[in-house]
Amino acid sequence: PDGAVPVPREATTVAGFPPIEVIEMAEDQDDVVLVVPAKVNLSDWGLLTFVGPLQTRIENGRESLYQCTALLTVALDLRSKESQLRRAALYDDLTGLANRTLFMEQLQRTVLRAERHPDYRFAVLFLDLDGFKKINDTLGHTAGDEVLVEVARRITESVRRNDLVGRFGGDEFLVLLDGLVTPESTDEVAARFREAMLHPITAGGHAIRVRVSVGVWTSADGLCSAEEVLRHADNAMYRAKSARDESLVR
Repeated sequence: PDGAVPVPREATTVAGFPPIEVIEMAEDQDDVVLVVPAKVNLSDWGLLTFVGPLQTRIENGRESLYQCTALLTVALDLRSKESQLRRAALYDDLTGLANRTLFMEQLQRTVLRAERHPDYRFAVLFLDLDGFKKINDTLGHTAGDEVLVEVARRITESVRRNDLVGRFGGDEFLVLLDGLVTPESTDEVAARFREAMLHPITAGGHAIRVRVSVGVWTSADGLCSAEEVLRHADNAMYRAKSARDESLVR
């Protein structure tokens, strides 16, 4: 039928599909409402409804609708797999954080932005868990993974939504602080990290206290490439770890 297609205001249950708004689109005597399952292999995308005159004069009129449904379902399935592959390439499978590839891409864009806008400030924090190897050796890797997941959660909750948290690998994490208001903002964030780690983490049936060494680099220290920024933050973290101190080190 001519005119705009009505869109149901609320989600419809399977038993209530197709919704009355769709059925009412069959206005002419020759119109039919055909419901076709949209499935490919084990992927079930739901139900697809065709409303309109069925091409009875064409022998395979109904089959053409099935073919359209099959093509649409395959396209949706491929799009979903593409999205899954992209997520696997850019996010850490264990913690769900940005992986090194995604973090470096964002860091490179941030460096370019700082070069174009002298007033823009950002910082990179490099975090490493002290004594994490002992957790794996004594409690096992499953418990170690539980610690990493909880640490990732606590770090994420300690920063703003526009900041980026990533897992560099192993027990090392990265934080990109976007748009610093003052240089002291990094001290405030580091203090939140330390406070977040004060409470024990339950893993493998044990209460584990985790210490974190933090190194930081800010754009106020002078602009350089994304790789150099990461190296400076990494070096600062190792200075903190060598001193066995969680205080912020530049």
